[in-house]
Amino acid sequence: MVVPLPAATRLWYYLGGVTAGAAVAGVLGFKLRHLVGGGMSWLVWGLPAGMAIGALAGWFHDLRRPGFVLGPDGIRLAGRGGKGATQWGHDRATIGGIAVEAYDNGERALYVWSPSGQVIRKESGHVPDAQELRRGCERAGLPWVRPDFGHWSPPTP
Repeated sequence: MVVPLPAATRLWYYLGGVTAGAAVAGVLGFKLRHLVGGGMSWLVWGLPAGMAIGALAGWFHDLRRPGFVLGPDGIRLAGRGGKGATQWGHDRATIGGIAVEAYDNGERALYVWSPSGQVIRKESGHVPDAQELRRGCERAGLPWVRPDFGHWSPPTP
């Protein structure tokens, strides 16, 4: 099962691309206005074209977004929505718990704990929705939440 990034994160790809495209088109149009007649008529076609190119760039970036792949064999972060190359992964035997929790200043991060309670992975760059991750862990048979620190138990097959 693939757990994608939240829709709000994906929306920022597009908004960032449109904003960057408009800014680049505005700066280039202003600097090169003498090539298109010297006036501000470039605004009519330049800004919408820059915004469209920015939205296209956001779409290409969205295609490359990573996804968490959960299965009976473990968890991994893979590019291209979970179908691409693996960036990192942990086998089922090394996982004691998986959860999304807040740390230091309230930012959320994905934690993967060993069965002994040590943090083996903290992912703050790509954080999935906690409810989607919990459902995915339950379907894949992976332990959800922090392990019991004083109590070691073997992984379920």
